[in-house]
This record gives sequence, structure tokens and C-alpha cells, in this order.
Amino acid sequence: MRDSTAAVWSLRALLLVLFAIFVVIEVSALSGDLVERVDVTRAVEGIEGTALTVTVVVSACVQAVIVCIWRLLGFVAGGEIFSLRAMGWVNAVVALIGGAFLFLLVVLMLALAGGSDPVWQFALGLAATFVAVCSLLMLVMRTLLRRAIDLRTDMEAVI
Repeated sequence: MRDSTAAVWSLRALLLVLFAIFVVIEVSALSGDLVERVDVTRAVEGIEGTALTVTVVVSACVQAVIVCIWRLLGFVAGGEIFSLRAMGWVNAVVALIGGAFLFLLVVLMLALAGGSDPVWQFALGLAATFVAVCSLLMLVMRTLLRRAIDLRTDMEAVI
């Protein structure tokens, strides 16, 4: 575990910075500063509320994922990553990312049906695609963790 200690603490430091950035984004969005600074949203009618909602919901999902990853790093540091307790946190990450994907997909479908600005549609499509890739990656990682837990259980039963 000593090899991973520096990586765990470095990742935790970066997660704190990322969490703080998303707090600033949410506060800016909710206070109206973000909308005032981005003239493009003022020029496109009806996007302001949707952009605000997307910003806050996706930011909240990212923050919740950061909290789950923080907890998983605790399992790594303690040598308990191959446990069912860790699997619960991985399941939470999968659910959060899946929820963000479904939310973005619904907003994208509404944007396409409503004939909103093509740039907005492209941005939503790009975000939904990125989140879908993250979701599929986490599903693969969860499968690998499940297999490692099973192998560890089998090994402990033999010993």
C-alpha cells in the first residue's frame, strides 16, 4: 500500500480542487453571475433556465461522485478495496453517472424537439456522449471489482 499512498493523497488534493471548482460554478450559476457573463445565453431565448438547471444538476452529480471516489480512496489506503462495502460506493458512482446521463438525454431530446439553438444541441449531445462513456467505463470497472472480490473470497476459502 505504500506505493499507492502518494497517488491517493495527490488524487485527494485534486478532488478537493475539483469539488471547489464545482461549488464556484454552482454559486455563480445560482446567483446569476454565470448567466450575465455568458452573452450567448442572453442572445438565445429560453436557454437561460435550462442552462442553469443543467449546470446545477450535473454539478451536483459530479460533486456526489467526488464524495464517493473520496470514500473509495479510503478503502484503497486501508487495503479494503476488494470488499462488498467498496462495491456499494462503486454502485453509487454508477447510479449517479447513469442518472446524469438520463437527465442530459432528456434535456437533449427536449432541445431537439423544441428546435433550440444547434450549438446548444451539440453541447448537450457532446456532454451526454461523454457521460455515457464514463458510465460504460464505470460499469466495466464495477465488473472487474466484482470479479476481484469473488476471486479474493475464493482464495480466502482455500486458505
